[in-house]
Amino acid sequence: MDHRGRTTILNVLQTVFPNGTQAIDPRLIEELLSEGEALPQITSSDVAQTTDQPSEFDSPWRLTPVLPYDVFAFCAYMIQQMGLMGYFEPDPTASPRFGKPATGRPSPLMVVINEAERKRCVEASLQWRKTSSPPQLLHSLWALVFSRRRQQIKMGSVQKWHRDTVGQEGQPAEREAPPWWKALFQMLIIADEACDRIGHVYSTDDASGANQFQRWASIRVKRSRLTETVVSGGAVPNMVRANRHVATFAGAADSSVVCVQPKGRVTQVGCTLRSISRNLAITGPEGTVRCSWQQVQGEPKADAGESLDILLVPLPYHLRALDFAKVRENQGDGARWGNFGVSQTWLDGGSDEICEIVRSLIGTALNDVGSINAVVFPEYALSFDLFRKLMDVVYDATEGTVEFMIAGSSGNCDGDETNCVLTAIWEKSMTAATGSDRPRARLVSQRKHH
Repeated sequence: MDHRGRTTILNVLQTVFPNGTQAIDPRLIEELLSEGEALPQITSSDVAQTTDQPSEFDSPWRLTPVLPYDVFAFCAYMIQQMGLMGYFEPDPTASPRFGKPATGRPSPLMVVINEAERKRCVEASLQWRKTSSPPQLLHSLWALVFSRRRQQIKMGSVQKWHRDTVGQEGQPAEREAPPWWKALFQMLIIADEACDRIGHVYSTDDASGANQFQRWASIRVKRSRLTETVVSGGAVPNMVRANRHVATFAGAADSSVVCVQPKGRVTQVGCTLRSISRNLAITGPEGTVRCSWQQVQGEPKADAGESLDILLVPLPYHLRALDFAKVRENQGDGARWGNFGVSQTWLDGGSDEICEIVRSLIGTALNDVGSINAVVFPEYALSFDLFRKLMDVVYDATEGTVEFMIAGSSGNCDGDETNCVLTAIWEKSMTAATGSDRPRARLVSQRKHH
């Protein structure tokens, strides 16, 4: 905090990187070393010098992070916490200087990254991919932000000063936004582009054409699969009980603050943190929502601009008041919160009835669309056994075009009665490898967050 108790850039650095920007998780280092990979080393000689000399207290955050995932984590977290997307002008031809228009009111400060600056960012990301060492442009941008580490991140005070002073005597008629605002966006672009196609290399046996960041992400996913087991028998004969994969690909950023995951799709609408990156996304603290990247084996489906056709099945169609029942408040010696339970009476007709309903809905939907890629059920709609049976029904009814199925369930993969989410993902390339006439299905359960 500064002397007024307000959050500064250094405070955010310390929050995201509690042990410093170079303090890589030992588990990540061990995983990479086991596969013959090694992280590049950054020394003070590689780093652009700042005008001031950092104190011993500040020095753990002076060096540029080694991994692009960590650079992205910090920049995206800062942009999100500051609300900086509201000040980003996506038009690269817009003027970066803002003053008083005809209305006499000063325009708000905006961040504009012109075409030349964008090109330099892309070139720097290509260099990072080829050498695995952070480029000099990134070092310079990091040094710029670090030099402003005592700057408070509250936006209102900066904008108020701009509105009150621009055009006044002794002040410029126009003014650009603080350079470190733009530096955050530039570093985010460099880190994101350095991770081009991250999360999609595991599909190939020969990853020789992959860059190091793709291989490192692939190693982490592969190692998380080592303890997975094939589930034999049951409604789906070719199924794997999937582990929840790594919560974050960052190495130094604290996962209890911010997590970084690959992304498969980029929204085409709006100018938000979700749409500004192509390859990486932040998913929030691990304790708030536990995300994991389920990397299927096999080449990813080419993105030819096709739609993702999802069938939403609104089960149950009817809910009775008696389906809700009060849960006993006292258990043992301790009092509990006043909870309620739900009786899944809509399943009393048997699994065959639900399967026929879903089969009929898919048939009707296929009259409107060429294929169905996903089927989604609401919270607590199914049981675990019914979900497994529906996996087979859905695959047949969609003629194999389904890619994933999601449903709220009253039971998880371990047989526990609990409110959870079940996700099934079909690995189309694994049909022949397992000797089954169906693709291998990956099933993962996750408890609900409330």
